[in-house]
Amino acid sequence: MKLNASDGVVQMAKLTKKQQYMLFLLGEYYKIERLRLKKDFLDITISKAIFINLCRESMLVATQKRTLYRKLELLEKKKLVSYELRMLRLTKSGIRHFQAIEKEVAPYLQAIETIAQKKTKAKKGQAIFSTNNNPLCQNQVR
Repeated sequence: MKLNASDGVVQMAKLTKKQQYMLFLLGEYYKIERLRLKKDFLDITISKAIFINLCRESMLVATQKRTLYRKLELLEKKKLVSYELRMLRLTKSGIRHFQAIEKEVAPYLQAIETIAQKKTKAKKGQAIFSTNNNPLCQNQVR
């Protein structure tokens, strides 16, 4: 992370999309599991092996275990993730990166949640015959 003294803006280290996905997944895991605990004196941890399996199940990043371990090691080298007592943790810098990613994707997640919970006040969608010009149609016959 670099501090630009001229305008006081903090710039984050460059991360690849897959590194961002992994960082976001780890941060969300901790966020959700800590809410589930509901006890201030308890904390949650995750091992590398379990996190790698979580990454593979999410299908956001590569499916090969060795590749995921290498990507995780790169996050450790960038000091975004620490590995202590056989457990993964976000560092302070990692938490800042996670919060920046979360802030960036929050509007999209909110839109998905709104549609899923049918909070919209729009009328129900109407089915019409397709002319196969819509690229969002998934069941097009060609």
